[in-house]
Amino acid sequence: MPGESVQGLELLGEQDQLGAEQGLVPIMGEGGRIHYKHIDNLTTLDRDFRIAAERVEVAWLKERVERRKQGADAPPIPTHLR
Repeated sequence: MPGESVQGLELLGEQDQLGAEQGLVPIMGEGGRIHYKHIDNLTTLDRDFRIAAERVEVAWLKERVERRKQGADAPPIPTHLR
């Protein structure tokens, strides 16, 4: 997309793959900050926080689609994905 770094997206994909290989999943924490937790350490109480972290990523992806349709620059990559 216009205004977007190919290298930044490649790095994003590599980091995502590495985290998955290590068993790390995003969890929404205090103040809306997202951190990562090992999948084996998740509890039933983490479910809602896990879903909240997923929603942040989905919202970013949806915004990318809308901006692309409009020919606008890409939205910034969420901090936890960098």
